[in-house]
Amino acid sequence: MSAVPAWASATEFAGALERGEATSVGITESLIARSNEVDGKIAAFLARTDKRALDDAHASDERRRTGNLRSPYDGVPV
Repeated sequence: MSAVPAWASATEFAGALERGEATSVGITESLIARSNEVDGKIAAFLARTDKRALDDAHASDERRRTGNLRSPYDGVPV
């Protein structure tokens, strides 16, 4: 679930997470999909860590579910 466009700012992602409009997994999956669409053209990555990003997103969503966030930006992919 991600109602936030891939070009949103970190603050916009954090707000969507806080309001329950998106999950970290949803945002991460959206950004991975966008990367898959454009990276062949722009070669922005030396190495991709998609699995780790998704593992981290799942952990963040669990922390959010239990009220144990590390910061207001917990779950925002970087």
